[in-house]
Amino acid sequence: RDIARGVHEAHLRDVFHRDLKPGNVLITPASRRARIGDFGLSTHASGGTPEYIAPELARLVPATSRDRLVAVDVWGLGALAYDLIGGRPPWASWDDAASGEPPPPLGCPARLRRVIAKAMALDPDCRYASAADLAQDLDAYLARRPTSLDRSHALRSVLWMRRNPQLSLTAAGALVLAFLTLIGYISVRRLEARSHALAAQ
Repeated sequence: RDIARGVHEAHLRDVFHRDLKPGNVLITPASRRARIGDFGLSTHASGGTPEYIAPELARLVPATSRDRLVAVDVWGLGALAYDLIGGRPPWASWDDAASGEPPPPLGCPARLRRVIAKAMALDPDCRYASAADLAQDLDAYLARRPTSLDRSHALRSVLWMRRNPQLSLTAAGALVLAFLTLIGYISVRRLEARSHALAAQ
């Protein structure tokens, strides 16, 4: 998330990294803040480490427009997350990157997997429009809030309950109490009706 924010700040200055990978992330020991290093490819039209390269660059399609340069770095952010979570890079070789097939699926929670999959979409137009959008979804995931990909009302309700456990328990208790009160009321009405029937007989 922090790297995505940093990449977005670079993009606002029209600086594009093009080779994001774990080796280019520096962690400050005291503050634990992540920083981006090695902008060596930022002036080249293409390039990148084969294990982390965006598939369009592996197919030698140059990223010439600003949107395509953003998409390359968004892919790199997804590849960085893929490696940190999966313990391996997305590609084994340049040929894998150029094959047109997606990397093997990650074994992580489905919500996080969807965020990374969107960042690493094979079609650049299907990726996040900016590194900031990716950072927002990662922030939402970490805070147990719905991401832009979480559209299910049931999932949104579950996430709300996880963020508000005491309020959820209170609401659940109130619902149980209301249900028991309703059952009691129905039972009393039935007993009264039966009593009236017996009296009439």
